[in-house]
Amino acid sequence: MVVNTITPGFVLRDRALQQPVVSRLSVQGTNLSSVTARVVRDDQALKSVVARVENSTDSQAQLALTVAPTTPLGPAQLVLSKAGYADVVVDIRVIEPGEFAVEADTLGLWHLDEREHGVAHLLDAGQNGINLTSSRASRVTDGRFGAGRNLMRASADANNSALSLGSSSFTVEGWVKAPALGREYVLVGKETNYGQNTDFTLKALPNGALHAEIYDTGGLVWLAETSAVMGSLTDDQWHVFAMVVNREGEWLSLYIDGQLRALVPAPAGFAAMRNLAQPLQLGSYDVDANGGLGPDEFPGVLDEIRISSTAHKPDKIASDFSGYDEPQATFVRPAMVRKGGGPVEVMVSGYGLRGATVTTNHPGVTTTVVSSTATTIKVLLNASDAAPAGVMSLTIRDAIGRTVTVDFTIEERPAGNRVGSTNAKPLNRISSNRDTNNGGPPISSRFNQHAKRVGGQR
Repeated sequence: MVVNTITPGFVLRDRALQQPVVSRLSVQGTNLSSVTARVVRDDQALKSVVARVENSTDSQAQLALTVAPTTPLGPAQLVLSKAGYADVVVDIRVIEPGEFAVEADTLGLWHLDEREHGVAHLLDAGQNGINLTSSRASRVTDGRFGAGRNLMRASADANNSALSLGSSSFTVEGWVKAPALGREYVLVGKETNYGQNTDFTLKALPNGALHAEIYDTGGLVWLAETSAVMGSLTDDQWHVFAMVVNREGEWLSLYIDGQLRALVPAPAGFAAMRNLAQPLQLGSYDVDANGGLGPDEFPGVLDEIRISSTAHKPDKIASDFSGYDEPQATFVRPAMVRKGGGPVEVMVSGYGLRGATVTTNHPGVTTTVVSSTATTIKVLLNASDAAPAGVMSLTIRDAIGRTVTVDFTIEERPAGNRVGSTNAKPLNRISSNRDTNNGGPPISSRFNQHAKRVGGQR
């Protein structure tokens, strides 16, 4: 008995649904007729996952795996058995993907949940205010999480200095659902909206491969491309893609569905990435590609695009695809309030936060949860004049009782200040001090400038 491929290589869990979820897998190989299946982890039966063979022939088997909501996320093994043959073990993963969160290294994050068809303003959920405008042809459709964008061809409103990365490491990631393509399309790039004057670009190719190009100040190009045989982007299914540029180790890595698919060293003498002052682009065609037919706008769907200022490690890429079993806090803004100023809205970003509570034992401080999503909690924090100044802890407890703590700072009110916290600004209308619109007025951002980075290096 031989197994050649298993598609997909993962099964889904939905803890919020509180009911088992059925995932179907297709196994290709030889001598698969009358095969049976079970799932194990660490050589022990994973009883919360039940495998059933729906039908089988000599060359293929169709399986249904029922995953209970209590199943821990992570790797597992599918064991195929047949009388007279040795067992065959295939690696699979139990996953529960979710939206990306703002983190300490986030340069830009676009959830793409805007509901306007055609020309729409696509807001950056990060602190740099890199907003985009979509094409007239773009349409709202079902995304991987909430809404997504079809036929997008979106351009950033201006070239933003936050994306002038020079010799720094960075990561680009997102979700895509693509049909068969007749030409090359830019998923994410810093270039014109027809694929020229490129600083970096990440493209989907007609053969289903993921292709990356980075240009240095001398025009030298650093290329990487996945093999479509190892995982195609153009099967009309949702996939998460990632490009990791590690300038310390000088490696360019491409991932599909959390798995490393290409790893290429930098060309000899590769210098800083150039900056030709082009804005960020999502979902555009590449005029320099060889032939092909198709619309100017990417005919697939994009969702959850994020750019980060560090090279994410393989386990981080895998976790962002598979999901998180424990609540995580990744960013807090503002990270400080002054006592005696009345309630201040604090935004905590992270993972597994929907339905969570926020408490503190710090004297003179009260907390009230305003709203929560899977990746954010809005909290009203009120520090009275009686609250001791200094570092305090906020305890976030998720819906099933697991906790994570976040440090927060209470400051004394300046002498003579009877108004309260100078940081209690509306979170959706804060001006960033470091980003400007080509010398114009400050760019509108959702962030308070006093933000707390939570968590360690990737």
